[in-house]
Amino acid sequence: MLGASGRAILAFVSDPENYLLDKVPEEQLPSYLEELARIHKIGYAISRDELIKGAVAVAVPFFSGESKVMGSLAVYGPSARVDESQVEYFVQLLLEESRQLSYKAGFR
Repeated sequence: MLGASGRAILAFVSDPENYLLDKVPEEQLPSYLEELARIHKIGYAISRDELIKGAVAVAVPFFSGESKVMGSLAVYGPSARVDESQVEYFVQLLLEESRQLSYKAGFR
């Protein structure tokens, strides 16, 4: 399984299904691909208690000048201190930083 950072990247690669074929059980593949499509549409991924119990992660992709995903920016924190309003704040902060980093990498 991938956390928020990995899903933020995978949602923007050209063929995520090919990558997932031997990593996700076949019966879970359709829902995983739906989740990646949702992430692609909204531009970020959120993870709650997925890879680390008690942790929240927010991640956004950033892009190269060739419009290819290069990686992701993420914020992680304990769920006891990261409420929904902070998640929304982190989303906006990360989206802005991603725009700036992508621009500096040549993405237009």
